[in-house]
Amino acid sequence: MKSTFVKTLAFLGVLAVLTAVSALWATSTATKTGEKTFVCSFYPVYIAAKNVVGDVRGVALTNLTGTQTGCVHDYQLTPENAMALDAADAVILNGAEAELFLQDALTARPNLPCIDCTEGNVELLSSNHEHHHHDGDEHELTEEEFHEATSDTFNVNSHVWTGPGRYAEQVHTLCEGLCLVDPDNAVSYRQNAAAYVEKINRAADGLQSAADTLPTKNVVLFHDSLAYLADELGLTVVASLSVGEDSGVPTDELVEAAEEIREAGDVIFLYDSQYADLSYDSLAKNAKRYVSLTLDCATTGDDDANAWLAAMEHNKTVLTGVTF
Repeated sequence: MKSTFVKTLAFLGVLAVLTAVSALWATSTATKTGEKTFVCSFYPVYIAAKNVVGDVRGVALTNLTGTQTGCVHDYQLTPENAMALDAADAVILNGAEAELFLQDALTARPNLPCIDCTEGNVELLSSNHEHHHHDGDEHELTEEEFHEATSDTFNVNSHVWTGPGRYAEQVHTLCEGLCLVDPDNAVSYRQNAAAYVEKINRAADGLQSAADTLPTKNVVLFHDSLAYLADELGLTVVASLSVGEDSGVPTDELVEAAEEIREAGDVIFLYDSQYADLSYDSLAKNAKRYVSLTLDCATTGDDDANAWLAAMEHNKTVLTGVTF
């Protein structure tokens, strides 16, 4: 019995050594082959990154918040999320203050490279659809001025990816960020990004053609996620309501929206598919004529590189042939 016990201990000891050696070998191999791990903050950024990375070998992408989380304003980091950040070679952010939930975690990791996809030539909208140029021209605010504006009167609309033109610019910025942290694969990243941007531009053309057939340009938005798309399609935002937020739409906002709808006459109600079940069609009594449409903002979806393109194709179909 004692002999068997000793043999068992010896076997377990050898197994432990082999396991440790194996782990060290795997770590060494990963370093030698230049394997990279990029952590994406949430779904739209993850889909963009999947297209830029493509089939580049030795690169792993992690979607920190999963494919069905939706807007991440109130997301709480998990221990698994923290471990993913610790293992990351870079974190990819949407920017425009979408990732406030990551602020403390990134502050605690000052050496973790961050790729902000909204840096560069992107025009941001506020929650009340005022414009802010973030493009390096004479209208650009300094960093201090920008943060002062965002904390006081300028509530940044973070849903930048829903506007095809701005999304294409995000993809470009994402690509250049990856090239900086992984220069060995820069050629592939730029090729993949260029191919994806071409698809985005075709989607944008299709959306614009569909929007040009709408019976009116007057729209009521039932979530800020739709503002960038409306802006790029040349639609006139009559009113914008915060449907889907924790608190209901304030009465004074409903009253103001009703007045604006009466003045506009013909309007199109645009709903984000995340909140399509929260209907405010009671406002329709204030319109001369109206129609309600539900659009996909690609905030959630399948683990598919074509998910954003599929969402825009859906939107093109929704916007085509609309009548009162």
